[in-house]
Amino acid sequence: MLLGLPLPSAAAAPSAQAVLNNALLKEWAGQPTRQDTTINVGVKQTAYKKTDPSGSAKLGLHLKTRTVPVTGSVTPDQEGSLSLDSLSVDSALSEGLPVSLDGPLGVQWKLVDRTAYFQLSQLPPSIIELGKEFSGTDYSALVGRWIKIDLADEGVNLPENADIGALKTLAMKAPPLLVTRVESKTKNAGKDDIWRLRLRVNPAFVNGLYTLAWNKLPKSPAATRSAAIKQLNTDFANLRSFIARTGVVAVVDATTQTLTRFELGGSYPSPAKQCAYDDNFNETCRTSGTRTVTLAVGINISHDDGSPVSAPADALDQAGLEALLESLQPQDATGTLQEIDETQTLTAAPSVSAVDSLDHVRGSANAKVTVITYSDFACPFCQRMDPDLDHLLTDFPNDVRLVYREFPLAEVHPSAQSAAEAAECAAEVGGNDAFWQMHDKLMLNPALQNRDGYLSFASQIGLDGTAFATCIDTHAQAGRVQRDLDSGRAADVNGTPTSFINGEKLEGAVEYSMLKDAVVRAGALR
Repeated sequence: MLLGLPLPSAAAAPSAQAVLNNALLKEWAGQPTRQDTTINVGVKQTAYKKTDPSGSAKLGLHLKTRTVPVTGSVTPDQEGSLSLDSLSVDSALSEGLPVSLDGPLGVQWKLVDRTAYFQLSQLPPSIIELGKEFSGTDYSALVGRWIKIDLADEGVNLPENADIGALKTLAMKAPPLLVTRVESKTKNAGKDDIWRLRLRVNPAFVNGLYTLAWNKLPKSPAATRSAAIKQLNTDFANLRSFIARTGVVAVVDATTQTLTRFELGGSYPSPAKQCAYDDNFNETCRTSGTRTVTLAVGINISHDDGSPVSAPADALDQAGLEALLESLQPQDATGTLQEIDETQTLTAAPSVSAVDSLDHVRGSANAKVTVITYSDFACPFCQRMDPDLDHLLTDFPNDVRLVYREFPLAEVHPSAQSAAEAAECAAEVGGNDAFWQMHDKLMLNPALQNRDGYLSFASQIGLDGTAFATCIDTHAQAGRVQRDLDSGRAADVNGTPTSFINGEKLEGAVEYSMLKDAVVRAGALR
């Protein structure tokens, strides 16, 4: 709801500012309204060097809201819908495959007597298929099911009378929006005067908001207050920067002195950062280019008949939702529910091939427990699990050894195959130690998985640059990568990471406690 101001003492012909003030005051008075909003966001990243990522992304949203004031409450009842109509992200920005939607993603909601209700109204076919493929769950069954959430029970703080009163008082003293010029004057079909007004945010109003926020800061302890002041100053510096780059327009019916449309938008450049990690997980970032976000928002406003917002009668509470989700889990032939997620426990599996001289091994040759992991350098779950695998060598230096096998998911991660070949080329040129050094750098720096990144890593490791470059350029180790892929498929590996602990299968990026318990059960001594 837009802030409003008091009616000015106007002459016979009100000024543009007076018309705006009156229109905002009517909005502030709490009349039933409908708002139809479109939001378009674009991102363009331009790199200084060809080796750094450049690309673009676009997002389109459509929001519809109906607001009905409730007598005696500062929180109106509402209902509406939000639709993600379009989404596209270049592979350079998503660090993987290009992202796009093959249909709208829609959500409907109601807010009735401080209780919220939500339902999925539309789900893109691709998301439904992903759910079936990766978890065996058909999420289309959730479409059209209302879910009830008591906001008070969830700790959601809705606006209080004191907060609203303070904002009203501030708006009375400092108009939130000031007219800078009248862009056009036309008439609608009913012969009403329609004015398009260019606006700016009143700095005095922003300063007033800062004062209100300052007065709510904690008084003690001193360290907490100091941190809060620092954060407040940062937040308002960002707000003022955003305001300075944002254009604001209001379309008003000057005859009825009502607001019919509100627009805002702008262009917001910032440095693009490229970060890398060394072997000790120290982060180093540099400016690699510019990233510009563009925003365009349009809100059409009309008055509503004020009919009550009704709560859905068949809404599921939390227990009902959990029961529904459980019923959607895949079942085996006996009807027993089976959990399928990224943290599965040890299961029986087809025999995994034995470790041989071509494998890459880290740890004691006499270890009681061998952990063979099929992994993908471009897989975020593999990157998350990799430090935990190394942690096993710290906790069990004599009893655990690690074996890395290539399982690049090239259809999901564009750099997976080339990264796997780069690691194998490091092994070919520099041996087992060079492989593990390249392995660590690839896992820590997924954004640098390209030819220049591989050559840089090879130089840091101390490999023969010419030999290494020839190896990756000719795909000399593609067969070696395929060898691991074939052995993984023979062992029923379907995704990454998948580990075998003394032959027992463990799927997913499990928590370290589960990984540690598994190697202890396999014979490692604490």
